[in-house]
Amino acid sequence: MSLREVDVSGRAPVAPPLAPGEPELAWVAIGALRIDDDYQRPLGPKNWQVIVRVAKAFDWAMFTPVMVARLGDGTFALIDGQHRAHAAALAGFARVPALVVEAAPDAQARAFSAINTQRTAISTFNLYKAALAAGEGWALEAELAVRKGGCRLMTYNRSALTRLAGEIYAVGLVREHVAQGRARLVERGLLALRSCARGEDAELFKVGVLKPWLAALQEVPLPAEALAQFLDRFDILSVIDGVGQLKSLPANEGQSAFALARGAIVAALVEASGASAGAPLPRVRTVAKAAPAPKRVSAPAPKRVSAPAPEPLRPAASGVWTVERDAALIASQGRYAALAELAQRWGLTIQSVTSRWHRVRVAA
Repeated sequence: MSLREVDVSGRAPVAPPLAPGEPELAWVAIGALRIDDDYQRPLGPKNWQVIVRVAKAFDWAMFTPVMVARLGDGTFALIDGQHRAHAAALAGFARVPALVVEAAPDAQARAFSAINTQRTAISTFNLYKAALAAGEGWALEAELAVRKGGCRLMTYNRSALTRLAGEIYAVGLVREHVAQGRARLVERGLLALRSCARGEDAELFKVGVLKPWLAALQEVPLPAEALAQFLDRFDILSVIDGVGQLKSLPANEGQSAFALARGAIVAALVEASGASAGAPLPRVRTVAKAAPAPKRVSAPAPKRVSAPAPEPLRPAASGVWTVERDAALIASQGRYAALAELAQRWGLTIQSVTSRWHRVRVAA
């Protein structure tokens, strides 16, 4: 446990405006609380879902005092905390701890507005760090899946210039996959990224790459070694970078950047594996042990069991694919903008053109 004091040394003193008096901490009967609908929010279905959830898991250690103001007739205006007060009542409690202030109705409304606009935002990193310290299941599972993938799920943010390969900042994305029972998918996907030839490139671990990459692996579930070998040949960063230009093509109108990137990765995976999207593939023996999470000084990438590369076959230039088109693909050098232009010129999908490019490149 790391404890620190409240420390304002080195800060210039601030003179607050004169207050009518110090607040008082007291237990207040829930039946004496009154809610002013002139400034308070009404309770809709979603609000009641939150209230019921809080009531079911009620714990005084997680209950902050409500803020109230005396109305003069033994009742109190509830300025802040109506969700907590309703949850306490639903859980069977008759009173709640309250901070009692002296405030006229207009001052109550100003206090409500200030409290709800000046709150310090709690980031995903803060929530994950707290959940990890509390031993919550989702946080432990997420941390383990990422660690087995040779990476580290970060508890704080860092500028793009100082991020390291293997540092995962997409806490929400990892949590979503783990919650859906896809911890092993996260492990395989990250291990492949760490093990490929560009595994020391921090760009590979950005959320813009991880999201379509992990989504594509749901369609084509290859083992980590095969995925790493695929990434050695497939320039996933060029695909992601070229998505912006793809969105401007008429054929892709209405499609999101995520959907286009995912589709291109799926097409390339299917082409490389010879399987259909969504079809189960033969299991290949995976790496026995994952590398430890990378520290500030980059740890070596986990070793990969090398499988013999299949002998390339010269693709047949028949049907839609002619010698001239294959030559144009080779001349494009796989640049995504060039492939997108060819797809538009030929009236084909970018997925089919990208797939053909990889086939021609291997056979060249």
